[in-house]
Formats: sequence, C-alpha cells, structure tokens
Amino acid sequence: MSDATAILAQDATGQAEAVRSGLLTATELLELSLQRIAEADPAVNAVIHLDPDAARWPVEPGPFSGVPLLLKDLGAAAIGHPDHQGSLVRKRAGCTFDHDSALVRRLRAGGFVPIGRTNSAEFGLHSETRNLAYGLTRNPWDPGRSAGGSSGGAAAAVAAGMTAIAQGTDGGGSLRNPAAHCGLVALKVSRGTISGAPAGESLYGISQPGLLTKSVRDARAAFALLAGAEPGDAVLSPGLFAGVEDAGTVHPGAGLRIGLLDHDPAGVYAVDSEIAESVTRTGRLLQGLGHRVEEAWPEAMFPHDFAEHWFQALLPFARIARDRAVAAAVASGVPGAAEAGFDPITDYWAEQAGAQSSAQHVEAMGWFDGFRRRVQSWWHDFDVLVSPVLPLLPQPAGQFADPATGIEESIRILRFTPQANMTGLPAMSVPVGFSADGLPLAVQLVGAYGADRLLLDLAGRLEQVQPWRTSVLAPAL
Repeated sequence: MSDATAILAQDATGQAEAVRSGLLTATELLELSLQRIAEADPAVNAVIHLDPDAARWPVEPGPFSGVPLLLKDLGAAAIGHPDHQGSLVRKRAGCTFDHDSALVRRLRAGGFVPIGRTNSAEFGLHSETRNLAYGLTRNPWDPGRSAGGSSGGAAAAVAAGMTAIAQGTDGGGSLRNPAAHCGLVALKVSRGTISGAPAGESLYGISQPGLLTKSVRDARAAFALLAGAEPGDAVLSPGLFAGVEDAGTVHPGAGLRIGLLDHDPAGVYAVDSEIAESVTRTGRLLQGLGHRVEEAWPEAMFPHDFAEHWFQALLPFARIARDRAVAAAVASGVPGAAEAGFDPITDYWAEQAGAQSSAQHVEAMGWFDGFRRRVQSWWHDFDVLVSPVLPLLPQPAGQFADPATGIEESIRILRFTPQANMTGLPAMSVPVGFSADGLPLAVQLVGAYGADRLLLDLAGRLEQVQPWRTSVLAPAL
C-alpha cells in the first residue's frame, strides 16, 4: 500500500492526526483527496462539484483540522456552492448559496475543509441516487450495484476514499440506507439535536442532517461537534441537556435490554437470509457482552397503513420543491431552464400532492402524533432495538429506473428506517461484515428519544469486538 493510499484509507480522525503530527500538511491532504476524486469518480459518479478555492479558507484548530469533507447537494448551505438539489431545472438556473448554514459553520470550526458537493436523488425523494442533472451514482464495492439513496453520492465518495467523511441528510433512511450499501457508519440523530439554522426544521423535523463516516470514533467526535441549539430552534432533544461536549468513549456496561427483529413484521418484504443472520449474529455478540437480548420489537412501529400516512405527510414538500425550482428557473432568465423537466418520481409525488386536500394532510400529521406516542412507549421497557437497515443487499444499479414499478418499489423497500424519522428517535446504521459476494452487511440500532450517545457507545463496542474493514478502500476501483 502506497503512503498516499494509506492516508486516504484512514478515517477522519486518523487523517487529522497525520496533519497534526506533521506527516503531511493540510494542503497535501487536500491534493491527495482531489487526486483520488479524479481517479475514482469516473467509475462511481459521486461528486457533482468541486470548490477550486477550498484551500482559501483558513484551517481552524479543531479535532478535524485540515480534513477535506464533501457536502450533499441538498441542504448544508455553503457560500458559493451550488444549490441544485439533484434537479436539472435548478442546475440550469444556476442556483447557488449566498450564506453558510449553522451546520457548515460548525464543520469549519471543527477544522473541516469543505471541498465540494455530492450527488443526491432529486429533492431527496428517491431510494437510489439518480437524477436528470448528474446521472446515476454507483457502489464502490461493485459499480454494477446501487449506492443507495438519497445520500448515495456521499456514501460512495467515502467508501471510495475520496474523503474520509461526508455530510448527508436523512428523511426516511437517506443516511442509513447508503451507509448500509457502502459499509459505513451513519447516525440519524434525535429530532432537535443538530440545528437547521438559519432555516427551520426540514420536513417538520422529519429530515435530519448528519455524516457518513468510516468509524464510530469519527461519528462520536462529529456528534459532539455538531450537536447543539441555535437561537430560534423550536425543538430541542433531551440529549442536548446531557452534555454533548463529552466525546469520550464510554462503552455501556452489561445489562441493557435489547430487542431483536430479523424480519418484516408486516410481511411486505422478505428479509435476505444473510441480512437476517447478521442481525441474529449481532444479537449473540451483544448477549455475550452481558446484555439481555430477546426477540422483541414495538409492534406499533409496523401498522399496515404506515406507508399511506407517511406518503401523505411528505407529499406537499415534493410539490413545494418542484414549484420552487420552476420559480427559480423563471427568475434566472435562463432560456429553457424551467422546461428542463423532473425525475418521474418527483412528478408523481408532486401530482399526488395536488390531489391531496389540506384536511387530508392535517389528518396525516395528526395520525403521526399518535404513532409517535405509541412507538416511543416501547422504549420505556427496552433500551435498544436491533433490526435490518434494509431488507435487501445492494441491488443492481438503476433498480428503480422504470417509472411503472420504480416509484412503488422505492417506497416499499423502506421497511425499517422511516419510522425513526416520523417519531424523532435516533437510529444508526452499523457495518457488521460482508456477504458471500463481498457486499457490505449492516444492522440498525434504534434508541429512545435523546439516547444518541448510547447508540454511539454500543456501536463502538460492536466495532471493537467485531471489527469491519475501515483501513482499506473499496476494492472495485
């Protein structure tokens, strides 16, 4: 392994230590990252924009000083970066940000150097990262497979070693799903943990920003960096009052009560046998560590009409995103920008929104008030739920491309992730090895509201007793 490859294969903490020790400078690390992007991105199509002046920003002293980072092309406002949201209409209109969000300010303060943007499903509405603006993102472990969505560009970039860490968002699994596909760690934080300032909560707080990392120690340190309130935040997680500045490893002792779920209780999707076995194996490991593990899960989490209500809750946001894109294109004055068109899934969601009455939307949100209470009550008796992230291993790239079937399948496949978004609970995708075909395997950990650090600690213990490969680059490139 060359010195350059060894550096790129490290996690963000390792890269920061290399800069801090003088092994290389921040500028040299930036150049290595840009070189790796040039080499690897043609095979996976993860990066949609590079900031040629990234090095102009002073490197702040912090835990990640000098470490390059990529931001998702959805949210995470950064001055001068494109604001395309995976939309060809917005791309042609030349939409850009004129400010830094609080999230990006905190990332810069921690020493990160944002160097560009990664591909996203259009408006985050898709379980695969594909759009008319930038095309399809592929999985670095097997370019014939999907990288997941909607933060698939971020996941593919980290798995390919372009950067050691990347920002993304999660409105129904959009961090956890690509993390599971690409063998990474991703925490969807409790609602009210990371501020969306200066904007309000994204999708009523259903969507949360976060990071895709190679290691739990990176996820823990980044959590301590990003968690915290900004003036005007309407919702604050109880976890914020427990001292998020404590980024140290405090592995939970024996005695947690953990529920294990290795199948889809609603029977919509059969869980792949290797994924089910990975959940069972994780349960055995946790039991061996002294935790009380039993086959149990919140039955309230899987009502037969969940997808219907979830769909109704999100429909207006799809319509608003499409309408705003058209308005931006018209305002830009660029000929033909407004007529560039949208992904069929965007059009489908937006058209369904037009058929929904305001009363139906209010009723759907009211249904979720009761759903949230019913689901959260399970954590009065249990500490953690272990489940699959997705029912299937990474599927062939373009799996949802057919409008006749892709729209429904893109929703149906989300059996285990959107419930945490609708209830505000923290949920984490944790790598646990590889399938017989060399594809990443993962499990999901779900905790009580505000118990983000407990999940990080438990994931850190799993990482310790069942290490996965974080010191290599995805081998297919």
